[in-house]
Amino acid sequence: MRQLPPMERVIDYGFTRFKSEVMDIYLISQCEFLFGHNSGPSEVAALFGKPLVLVNKPDWLISSPLRKGDLSIFKHVFSRSRGRFLSVKELLEEPFPFEDPSVFTDEYVVTENTSEEILEVIEEFLTKAQPFEYSDLQETFNECRGREVRRLLEQGGPCWREVPSKGRVVEQYRIASRGDAAGGTLGQRYLEKNWLVDGLEESSTLTRS
Repeated sequence: MRQLPPMERVIDYGFTRFKSEVMDIYLISQCEFLFGHNSGPSEVAALFGKPLVLVNKPDWLISSPLRKGDLSIFKHVFSRSRGRFLSVKELLEEPFPFEDPSVFTDEYVVTENTSEEILEVIEEFLTKAQPFEYSDLQETFNECRGREVRRLLEQGGPCWREVPSKGRVVEQYRIASRGDAAGGTLGQRYLEKNWLVDGLEESSTLTRS
C-alpha cells in the first residue's frame, strides 16, 4: 500500500520501524475493532473475538464475519452477458461458486466499493444500537445465504476446483461451518441500495437516460 500523508492522530504503522509479525498480532489483540477486508488479519481478529467491519468482500460465504453485530459489504459484480450489475439477491442465486466470480470465468467483472459505501458502513457500525438486532432486510439476507449454502452442499459442492475426494469433504465441512456460524451480516444501508437492484447499476441507468 502507498504511504499515507501525515495526518493528526494517525500512525501509518506499516511504514514505521515497529512493523513486525509479532507486533501485527499484538496490535490486533488490543484493537477496539478491525476495519479491513477478508484477509489474514481479519481471521486473527476473529480468533481474538474482536468486532469486524469488512469491505470489498469478493464472496458471500467464507469471508462472512462470525460475530453478531459485525458488518460487511460486497464488491459489485457486473455480468457481461446481461450488460449490467447484479443485485445482492441475484449474486446469491448465480451459478458461480461462493468465491470471487471473476477468478473462474470472464462472464463477471468485479468493481470495488465506493468511498461513500465504505464510509456508510463504518458509520453504521459505530452508531448501531446495543444489543445489536438484525433488521428485517438483514434477516432476509442471512436466511437466503443459509439456504444457498445448503443448496450448494446438496449439489455436491464445492465444484470450483479439482481437489481429492478427501479434500472435498474437508472443504464441505468448512463451507457448512461458515454457513451456520456466520452471525455477521451486510450493512443495512448497503442492502437497501443493492438488495434488489445494484446501486451502481441504478446510477449508471440514470446517467444513460
